[in-house]
Order: sequence, then C-alpha cells, then structure tokens
Amino acid sequence: HDYAAKGIHIRKALDIIYELNTVLDMESGGQVAQNLRSLYNFMQRHLSEANAKRDPQMVRDVIGLLEELNKSWRAIS
Repeated sequence: HDYAAKGIHIRKALDIIYELNTVLDMESGGQVAQNLRSLYNFMQRHLSEANAKRDPQMVRDVIGLLEELNKSWRAIS
C-alpha cells in the first residue's frame, strides 16, 4: 500500500512504453508497427486506469503483455 512508490513505478513504466511507441517506424513497419502502436496505446491507457483505480491486477495484465512481447522479440533476434 505504498501509493507514492506505486505512482513512481507506474510513471516510469508509462515513460518506457511512451518511448517504445514514439520510435516505431510507421512508414516502414507496416502492420507490425500498427499492431505494436495499438498494443502500446492500450498498455498506456490500462496502466493509467490501474493507477487511478489502485488495481494491481491491471498492472499485472500489462506486465504479462510486456513479458510476452519480450519473449517474441528474443525469439526473432
């Protein structure tokens, strides 16, 4: 129940997702870039809502998505 720390960590996560979103090459990236943009936008909205509602499950939802995305990037690299 450390709400100050929660806010700091969610803000850092939002900043990271924002950066991932802004570096997408929408011209060359095609459907993959469009799908990632949609996913990143969803994560940002979901984390913002999680922060407002103080809902840890919503945070876990985003963590799960990021873990799956990480696995995918590792598999293709």
